[in-house]
Amino acid sequence: MQSRETKKSYKREVAVILMLGLGWVVYSGNLAMVEVLVWPVFAFATAAFGLDSYAKQIKDNTGSYSTNGDTSLRG
Repeated sequence: MQSRETKKSYKREVAVILMLGLGWVVYSGNLAMVEVLVWPVFAFATAAFGLDSYAKQIKDNTGSYSTNGDTSLRG
């Protein structure tokens, strides 16, 4: 059984599936649907990959996150 800290969220996998789905819509030629889907799909993918990368950069070796003295980041 996985602990809460190691539970996988599958956000990056979902982002890749959404991007592939958008690619299929483009390939099939449904440009009206592409206009509707492009912003939500890219926003989700950016958040899934970008925020994960940012979180890994600010994580220190102890497994906690450092605020570097910025009290506005403390919960």
